[in-house]
Amino acid sequence: MRPNLLILAFFLGTACSDSASGPAPPRPAPLAQDLEYTAPEGTLAYAWDEGPSVPLPQGAGRKIPFGEAGVTRDTRLYLPMSEGIGGTTADASPNAVPVELRNTAWGPGRFGQAIELSSESSSLRVRSKTPPLFRDQWTFELWFNPPPAGKGGRVARAPGVFNLELDRNGHAVLEVQTTPPIALRSRAAARRGEWNFLACVLDGPEITALRMVLNGDPQVMRYEQKPAAVGTELVLGGDPQGGMGGWIDEVRVRSSATPTKELIERWTEGPEVGMHRLAIEKAQGKEQVQLWAHPLTEPVVDDQEAWSHGTHEHTLAVDGRLRWVPGHWEEIPAEKRPLARTTHPTVYIGDHRVFLWGGETRDTHLSPMVNTDDTWIFRTDSLEWERVFTEIAPDGACHQPAAYSPDHKVVLYAGGWRNDTKDWEEFSSTWLYYTEEGRWERREPKGHAFPATSNCGIYYDPILKEFLVFRAGRGRVLAFDPDKNRWKLWPMPRYLDLEGDEIDYSPGGSFMVGYDPEREHVLIFGGGLGLGEQSYQDITAIFDPKENSYTVLEPDTAPDPRVRSGFAYDTKRKHFVLFGGVLGQFSERKTDLWVFDPGTGQWQEHLASNTPSARGGYYGMAYDPDVDRFFLLCGRHAPEIFLDEVQSLHFDPTAWGRAEYVFDRRAFPQESEWFARWKQPGKSIVSFRFRASQDGVRWDSWNEDIAQVAKSDARFVQVAITLRAGAEGEVPELYAMGFGTDPGDGAFPESKASSSTVEALR
Repeated sequence: MRPNLLILAFFLGTACSDSASGPAPPRPAPLAQDLEYTAPEGTLAYAWDEGPSVPLPQGAGRKIPFGEAGVTRDTRLYLPMSEGIGGTTADASPNAVPVELRNTAWGPGRFGQAIELSSESSSLRVRSKTPPLFRDQWTFELWFNPPPAGKGGRVARAPGVFNLELDRNGHAVLEVQTTPPIALRSRAAARRGEWNFLACVLDGPEITALRMVLNGDPQVMRYEQKPAAVGTELVLGGDPQGGMGGWIDEVRVRSSATPTKELIERWTEGPEVGMHRLAIEKAQGKEQVQLWAHPLTEPVVDDQEAWSHGTHEHTLAVDGRLRWVPGHWEEIPAEKRPLARTTHPTVYIGDHRVFLWGGETRDTHLSPMVNTDDTWIFRTDSLEWERVFTEIAPDGACHQPAAYSPDHKVVLYAGGWRNDTKDWEEFSSTWLYYTEEGRWERREPKGHAFPATSNCGIYYDPILKEFLVFRAGRGRVLAFDPDKNRWKLWPMPRYLDLEGDEIDYSPGGSFMVGYDPEREHVLIFGGGLGLGEQSYQDITAIFDPKENSYTVLEPDTAPDPRVRSGFAYDTKRKHFVLFGGVLGQFSERKTDLWVFDPGTGQWQEHLASNTPSARGGYYGMAYDPDVDRFFLLCGRHAPEIFLDEVQSLHFDPTAWGRAEYVFDRRAFPQESEWFARWKQPGKSIVSFRFRASQDGVRWDSWNEDIAQVAKSDARFVQVAITLRAGAEGEVPELYAMGFGTDPGDGAFPESKASSSTVEALR
């Protein structure tokens, strides 16, 4: 659903009014608070928040809206409709495809301007032979606004590739030209007289699925026919039999299959709360401005909704208060990235490198799945992906972890599950990836035959100089020696309670496994037992390789039962960190963050700012001690939503917490005094800084004396708050702040600040 938020636009320079010929379509209900900036003369391109660049026609007075798609490396055609006047529009992609307009008009669009297809003779047509617009994998997307009294009709066609129509009820129908043709109908219906976002995706050639996302609602089908390989033309409108008519904006063709999650976000996309950076490229050079989205229009911040209007780093709104938290998540933008996937192995291999291989991807809940065999390295210093092309690799597989040996400079991947055929298959092969050479090698080990298996636990033991593999159930440990090229089957392990007595414990499949180098033990948590109707565990156990025994612990609290969580050992703080996870394929994913302290044998749940959406499907989470960050790669949010994201977690009990807020004082008396109330136990820290702006673009310098800022006539006031936990873990909290009369109800007696005295602690 689209949030119902206010619209606010900031302008710098001379604003230009929208010009339209013909009736203007109704403005859409806002997706979020809009940011808009008037481009200086000679602007060539712009980009919001280091996102894709959007080229602009030269000239003064062009409005720059937040939310346009921009040009990515796989863009074949991009029509932002930025001109607003004249008889043509430009392709902003590097291909500069010629665009032919016939009998069209300009008017207000979803972003800036749009083109009206008002009659049977109205059309937009493009042709591109080199490179072709459509091959065996593509994404076609646009914003469209059908007339309120329309009866459907053709939206777009790519001759020889697809035909896209709206039926009488407003459902989108995509027909792809195969023999026989295949068709997919949207579950949702377009909203007449409003802006709608529609994306059509051909997953190919391996995945062979057809997807459609209309206003954030995904629909998918599998196909067996071979679609047309090449399409060089795209036509919108111009249908003598009756086209859709209405308005179109932001037409884009990509040569990749865009993940469903990204297409859903395109529909709901809007500026998040906080400062947004706008980079402007001009012939004379580059410049950058900053604009704040969602400023506070109420004078007092004292409840959950109001606290959420700030930016947060190691701070979080909890129970109507602002408090310090030890964790902070950040999504890492990377244009080049692997296909969205899940149940893949992820391993830190040193030197700022994270290894990822295989997994399953299809971005649908349909069977059979699709298993990949591609190898990728993510750099934690440059924050970039690199595809490693190898002569050979394991057969595409999933549901199996891998482990790295710093002694041998190799990653072991043994076994795995292939589930993209009707007859599922488990492997028994042994593969090594040589991290310094970038190559795979299949081994034919001696000793005990490695069984066809998956959903195991695995780690490298630096004492034994061997890889150890744990299978689900009461099975034996398998050990692999890379030097001797030999598998060995250990004797049956013992299963003990804390008193040392034998117990009935069976490790489940897809459990979390991590090595504790301080104690030379292995931590095991969770897992699933059985097939079909599985049961799931929340059991915490320690495996001692010297004794070949499991000891089941009895922590006071623990994460809920789950499998396939993000899981890694923090070598700096010497504890384990667990995030998210899942039960069955169609169950809801999790977002909780836990720490296990091997010294106490206890779990503790923690909070984090900027927590990503729920997700699971992980066989490993990487921790780079040099940058002190965890890295969670790809995964799965829901049955129909696979992820291609990189999420970074900074977990530090000594971190400085920061939060920022902007007040728009136009809505309340500017002479109101500033007040704040907080709790500051022990040696925890609370401090404030302030600065003012008249236009929301140019800001004064920071000042720790609110009296100078509060008495100014500036429209906007920004407040920066610093929080830090005490040496004994005492957590500071902020209860209320703002402009007005101090409530004075005695609820927060520990600290108080007025307009003349604001404590600034360092």
